[in-house]
Amino acid sequence: MPDSSVRVDELVVDGDMTVQRWPCTGTYSGYSPLLAVPPTGRSTRGTGVLLAHWRNVQISELWHFGD
Repeated sequence: MPDSSVRVDELVVDGDMTVQRWPCTGTYSGYSPLLAVPPTGRSTRGTGVLLAHWRNVQISELWHFGD
């Protein structure tokens, strides 16, 4: 999606954990081997949540949930 856009709508910090909630938009214009779907040229929108565990100013564990 060459015109993809992602922003952080919410950021929560609790000790060494962070949680981000984000929406993304874009036009599905290229083949994705992950999705195995041919390009449609249609706009798409998704949302996700990213949880990160930090240690020594680096992410030590990461969990992602998307829709």
